[in-house]
Amino acid sequence: MIITPANNSEMENAMENAMENATVINCGTIAYNSNNNYYTEQTFKYENGALILEQNKKAVMKLYPSISVSEVSFRNYTFLINAVEIQGVANTISSNLDGSILLKGISYGTLYDSAISGNESSLLLTVYTDHPAAWKIYLNETMTEAGLEVDKDYALDRIGNNYVTYVFPEKGSDISLKRLYVGKATINAELGIGLKRVCGIEIKFEIIE
Repeated sequence: MIITPANNSEMENAMENAMENATVINCGTIAYNSNNNYYTEQTFKYENGALILEQNKKAVMKLYPSISVSEVSFRNYTFLINAVEIQGVANTISSNLDGSILLKGISYGTLYDSAISGNESSLLLTVYTDHPAAWKIYLNETMTEAGLEVDKDYALDRIGNNYVTYVFPEKGSDISLKRLYVGKATINAELGIGLKRVCGIEIKFEIIE
């Protein structure tokens, strides 16, 4: 996930200079493949703060990321993005036994706040994903709920099968970015098998002060 704040005059060149002033978050992923013999094959993937279910080559979000958009005054909008970074040793388990994921909360902090850093008035969000269609649907629904119109107030493009890009505000729109806040929670993930469970995969949470 790449978040690039800019002012309106810089937004036209934001794509070419996305890394210069960008907040880059390597979120990591956790994936579960069912490998069913008698049922429809399913894959669950936790990425960029979202839980996505893929089935029959189609994907849908089952758990939304923490991205909030609100109109704080007439035609002025605030974006709050809380990303989740998954750390840990990459590992794969294939087993007929019960599995578990042990998650430990490591830290939470502010990565960017336009109220402190400057007067940026535009936002470019790039999400790298294997499921761009699901992300595009989610972002469109989120913006619609906030009263924004695609291709009028914001631009949203799916780039191949690798990522989606979101630009706010769209060129010529009368809306403005009042504030952009980006926070990040860091979580350590460990995989294991054979632990007691109630049903399916057991997920344990432990917060580290």
